[in-house]
Amino acid sequence: MTTSPSSPSSSSSSSSSSSSASSASSASEPPVSPRNADNKAREAMKRVIIDVSRFVEDAATYERIKDQIMASSGIGVDLQLETADIFNQIIGVDSKTARVFKAITQNILFAGVFELKVKLPLKVMTRDVPGHEGWRVLIEITKDTVCVSHYKREQTLATTPPADLFWYEWRLSMMFSRDMRELISTSLKITNVGFMDTTSEAKKHEINSLLCSGNVLIS
Repeated sequence: MTTSPSSPSSSSSSSSSSSSASSASSASEPPVSPRNADNKAREAMKRVIIDVSRFVEDAATYERIKDQIMASSGIGVDLQLETADIFNQIIGVDSKTARVFKAITQNILFAGVFELKVKLPLKVMTRDVPGHEGWRVLIEITKDTVCVSHYKREQTLATTPPADLFWYEWRLSMMFSRDMRELISTSLKITNVGFMDTTSEAKKHEINSLLCSGNVLIS
């Protein structure tokens, strides 16, 4: 559902051969247009919705959802509008599939962020990490339960001195009944912590002590 950020170009050499190779590479690999990016996101979205419905819906409902979603082209349609149409007209806003995706909205994260800011013993401000590492979602479906886990990574501000740079990752997990009607339990936990090459040993010791080396149960 996410895409990795593009790597910066490495063709900074002043030699003519490197410049030629870089130009040839650029010519053979044109940048992805917004339309193509939308189409990739559209196909990824459809695959995830179909996969989830396969595990939570009965066979007949799953086949109907799959067939209707695959038959909808969406070409030229705004991606957000198409997504709304899929849930409103094909899946149903109160279906089991829709209930799973209601637990995968950004608003869900606000409760976790608030708890972290109140209870976490950090005295520095942090910011979101961009790209696929910044926010990941894991859906685990068993015979009796559905567990939705959000993994969120934060890092120190851009103005932080190099010796004080670090990041940490936290997880908000919600366990629901198999029909997604009942919220059984929740947990909020720091799951990982990391540093940059420039981070001082004193800062590493301080953060590891505060965050138990990336293993803190918040609630």
